[in-house]
Amino acid sequence: MNVKQLQLLIDQTIKDVWVKNIFEDYQSSYLLKEDTLKNALYYHLRNQLQSILAKYNLRIFTEFHYKGVIADLAIVVLNGLDDHTGHLKDEVIDVLAIIEVKYKHGGSLAPFENDLEKVNNYITIKPIDH
Repeated sequence: MNVKQLQLLIDQTIKDVWVKNIFEDYQSSYLLKEDTLKNALYYHLRNQLQSILAKYNLRIFTEFHYKGVIADLAIVVLNGLDDHTGHLKDEVIDVLAIIEVKYKHGGSLAPFENDLEKVNNYITIKPIDH
């Protein structure tokens, strides 16, 4: 499976998890605030993508520092080498998905607008710049 195919599979899985699992978690009162939403999304994505995570050396990280900002979740490719001598962040060779989430009940649009700026930053800077 090439990178584009992996990204398409990941994209569809994110959408499926959001519509089905996150909706069910919300309806069942599992989501207190943004962190529990992020944790639930991580949990469901890890379960749904389990078969490709190991096969393609992919990982899902929360609070991923990328392009000068911190992404809520990132799905990355690790280098696959067994000689982890440094920090795990240094083993990341590609980023396949960046996910920003918001869990707000009313109030200002500023948090959403800030996340839109972050997403724009992810898009406009080359992946090698992280």
